[in-house]
Amino acid sequence: MAALKKTILAFLIASAACCTGPAASAEEAVTQFRIGLIGTDPGQLLQDFDPFVEYLGSRLRSSGIRDVTVFVARDLDQMRSGIKKGKLDFILTSAFPIIEIEPHELVPAVVAVQGAAREYSAVFFVRKRSSLRDLRDLRGKTVVFGTPSSTAGYAMAKAELKKNKLSLCKSTDEHAPEVAVRYQFAGESINQAFRVIRSRADVGVFSSSDWEELPPKEQSQLRIIHRTAPITRLLGSFHSSFPRALREVVEETLVDMSGNRKGQTALTAAVHMTKFERLTEKDRCALHGLKQQLSDKD
Repeated sequence: MAALKKTILAFLIASAACCTGPAASAEEAVTQFRIGLIGTDPGQLLQDFDPFVEYLGSRLRSSGIRDVTVFVARDLDQMRSGIKKGKLDFILTSAFPIIEIEPHELVPAVVAVQGAAREYSAVFFVRKRSSLRDLRDLRGKTVVFGTPSSTAGYAMAKAELKKNKLSLCKSTDEHAPEVAVRYQFAGESINQAFRVIRSRADVGVFSSSDWEELPPKEQSQLRIIHRTAPITRLLGSFHSSFPRALREVVEETLVDMSGNRKGQTALTAAVHMTKFERLTEKDRCALHGLKQQLSDKD
């Protein structure tokens, strides 16, 4: 009986030590780094990001991260779902998805420069011979947006129309006021251009970079009537639950990528990035401004 009591006492002491001993830190528990993107061609994006994933994996291994993966969401809703379920640690996308998602869940940290472009504007364009000259002429007209998750092709355009006291209604809304701007979605920027050229819409809107990349034949049939103020083109944001110490390690790794040949190759292969930079106060003010414009009531 004495031996049994001693065994039970030893067990209780050991259990208490386990319960009161120091818990493993959040950094020690993290072994994965999960990156979220939004795209219409997941297979191609995953392939393009292979060198990027390989590079980060090799650089972050010493911090305890053994696995770097990429998830491609088809739209904003799927991305939001992945974030809310805690399945993503880092989101790389344009500004609109970031400001649409609950601000307490994401921490914007870095800007990805694509080519030489750090920022872009939304450009409103019409047929070359159109009588429309500026946004005031759009009352009762039809505008074609890109996708509901597009920053320049939807969010910035919507905010600009609201700022100019123009109301928006879906093109299928039979009860829309005559003065309302009717809108529809076309997806890819080339589809938006074709709809305007073929008079299926009065005006289109996409990013200034899309305008520059438009084939000369199509661009020659169009003209720009308005440009918005610029905003950060591509943002990298951490999930708020991702440990702060590891955030700093990842951020430093991203910013340093352009400083060596292997990192530069990985950046270029992904989405033609040239470097990562830390977010500035000016960037944060622009994001806040866009969010305010979108949240203001009509």
